[in-house]
Amino acid sequence: MKASVVRRVVLGDASASEIGETLLNDAVNGLPLDQTHIDAQHLLATDAHAIQAAFAADIHPENFVRTIEGP
Repeated sequence: MKASVVRRVVLGDASASEIGETLLNDAVNGLPLDQTHIDAQHLLATDAHAIQAAFAADIHPENFVRTIEGP
């Protein structure tokens, strides 16, 4: 499933102008030219345990609020 998401992200930037714009933006921001590939590798390496750990560390359900929109 994750691999198909990565393919869609990469193919979504398939036009020459969008690829060039991405490479230029990465270069201007001091990122490596293969930043998209690096990001994809990080996404593929993420497992359920890492997501659960991040959720436990950063999401605090006790601070959630409920909003009700009336008529």
